Amino acid sequence: MKDVKVILPQERAAKFLSLENGMKLISEDCLKMVDEADIVVAVLDGPDADSGTSVELGYAYAIKTPIIGVRTDFRISEDKGLNLMLSNICSTLIIDTSSDMAGLVDSVIKAIDENL
Repeated sequence: MKDVKVILPQERAAKFLSLENGMKLISEDCLKMVDEADIVVAVLDGPDADSGTSVELGYAYAIKTPIIGVRTDFRISEDKGLNLMLSNICSTLIIDTSSDMAGLVDSVIKAIDENL
């Protein structure tokens, strides 16, 4: 596996929260991180994927950054357990409801290697 740097937007957001325009800075930072990413891995669990994550994925798709979608939620919605737009912009969509964390990690690592 290639060297991978993981960036979690929720960890980066803390430094902006106390600033007057913190929310705007958080959204700008999230898009900047997508701009700088070689690949985006997104957890798409829940009855509907997080709206902020959905914006980031749409942006990644528009700038041709590969997207790995990960869904471990057993709830099924539209297409492949997701909104059809999200399921179809993912370069790789991993659906694993087995609770086998090691297997899921292996699947994500394999998808990263295949998409870089």
